[in-house]
Amino acid sequence: SVYTFNQGLQKRLKNFAERYPECCYLSNSTKEGSETYIIQKGRLSLNLRPPYAKERIQKALETIQMAREEKSKGS
Repeated sequence: SVYTFNQGLQKRLKNFAERYPECCYLSNSTKEGSETYIIQKGRLSLNLRPPYAKERIQKALETIQMAREEKSKGS
């Protein structure tokens, strides 16, 4: 089962349940905004992403800054 308040996830689960009712269905919803879906075990995966390294963030910021400077020179 998947219990969530996340509106984006609820929408995705609702669409999946409408397309594949044999694999997924809404089992409960509350007035507070939570929904519980029952879904076949093999139909759901969880992807955990570690945070970016500080070096990667710094390099991306430098790349963005360089692109902005080049754009302003061209204008």
